[in-house]
Amino acid sequence: YDVEYRIVLANGEERIVHVQAEVIFDKKNTPVQIRGIVQDITERKRAEDKIQILANAVESSNDAIVTESLDGTITSWNKAAEQIYGYSAEEILGKNVSILEPDNVKGEIQYFSEKIKQGKKVQNYETIRLRKDGSIINISVTLSPIFNASGELVALSAIVRDITKRKQEERVLRESEARLRRFYESGMFGVVYYGMDGSITDANDKFLEMVGYTRKDLQAGQVNWKKITPPEYRLLDVKCIAELK
Repeated sequence: YDVEYRIVLANGEERIVHVQAEVIFDKKNTPVQIRGIVQDITERKRAEDKIQILANAVESSNDAIVTESLDGTITSWNKAAEQIYGYSAEEILGKNVSILEPDNVKGEIQYFSEKIKQGKKVQNYETIRLRKDGSIINISVTLSPIFNASGELVALSAIVRDITKRKQEERVLRESEARLRRFYESGMFGVVYYGMDGSITDANDKFLEMVGYTRKDLQAGQVNWKKITPPEYRLLDVKCIAELK
């Protein structure tokens, strides 16, 4: 029979052993002895545990973790990669990684793979990729080399984060800021920014014209919202801020 045991050494240390044994019976078929081979497999089991922990971390990661051979063949594909790109592991394994490139960046993956082979780093590089459904996504990618026990480069790994939502938010913010800037510079309305203490930090020319101050006054800190607002109206600001909370 084959079995694994935990044993306690004379010094109190626990080890794991693998036992291959056979039972010796006498003429009456009564077991009288056990003989076998004992192998200490503690280090192997520890290594297996580490590999399992790493595998669990890869599968539970929110980032896509992909490995590819040196010729670009995809060899591993975690759950997050399925969610980000839309391909299941069964569909994508064995395919060339270039399948993920839109036409306008074809060859980019190969270019950066060569950089890694030359010992260079590719960290948090932002680019675009192609999902299975044909839609384009924004990603941030970090590429790393994978070496075997002899120190030979055998594969590449990619950690990919979907930043499409962040890019969309940045674009909306830029467009909003551009509209506000046009509004600010139009001279049609007064635009003012002030702190909770009433200090005006910025204002357009139209506002300064309305309140009778110059930009020099503004830069000198002489323009204050509380100063130009009668006391009986100041509570309106407090009320409006409270309603916005």
